[in-house]
Amino acid sequence: MTMSDSSGRSSLFLSAVSITPVALAVVGQYSQLGTALYLFALVLPPSLFFTGFVTFERVLQSAIEDFILARGVNRLRHCHVELAPAIQDYFILSTHDDEQSAFLNMGLRWSPSQVFLTTPGMIAFIDSVLAGAFAGLLVSYLFALTPLYGMVIGFGVFLVALIVLMRRCSSRGEAARRSANTLIPSASAADR
Repeated sequence: MTMSDSSGRSSLFLSAVSITPVALAVVGQYSQLGTALYLFALVLPPSLFFTGFVTFERVLQSAIEDFILARGVNRLRHCHVELAPAIQDYFILSTHDDEQSAFLNMGLRWSPSQVFLTTPGMIAFIDSVLAGAFAGLLVSYLFALTPLYGMVIGFGVFLVALIVLMRRCSSRGEAARRSANTLIPSASAADR
């Protein structure tokens, strides 16, 4: 259910982001690239950013929940093996509930860059692009700056937003990983 929820929310957000250039093109054509286009362009990114931020938060919650549930399933496997040791060979996934075992069961090796490969990481990246585009456009419009200055300011805002969202993603994931006590560590996790 968490995967379905994350996919649905992400698809809805990406659809909204994808249709925005079409809407801007239509308004730009009818306004002949006038003030109406700028006003419309200044309204859309903040609303998309909000949609992206709440999507980011929810898919992050879902990803954390999936990780915790994966550790729980590992515990259940371990319980089955304790009750009937003969079935050990029939399990292809780990019976240990440490972080490393849960990640390996998902086909992952944890690293700081892993966050970019997750759904929350993708949403955070797109949301940061929206924040940067909005900031660059707003500053250019308000202060009549050249597009180059608007791009530089927008890129700066993009980087700040991306760092903030990625740190949030990493810290929330790390807190969730620490909150789940490991009962059945693997040999490699016990060595750490």
